[in-house]
Amino acid sequence: MKVKMLTSIAAEDWSYAIGETVDLDDEQAAAWIESGLAETADAEQVKKAPARKKAGDANGAEADNSTNGGTDSAE
Repeated sequence: MKVKMLTSIAAEDWSYAIGETVDLDDEQAAAWIESGLAETADAEQVKKAPARKKAGDANGAEADNSTNGGTDSAE
């Protein structure tokens, strides 16, 4: 099964970097996906949508500014 690495991981004779797509046996892939080390390669295309990240960052920044502004005004 092909998975995309969500974290770097290494052993004495191999290593995988964040974002690298690797082919693992199904049992190993399932274990790494369940533990959060990797995701299925198919999921990579869905999670790569840059518009979602930018929209979330902008909304979060606006919410933080208005919350901080409200807190400062209340004091």
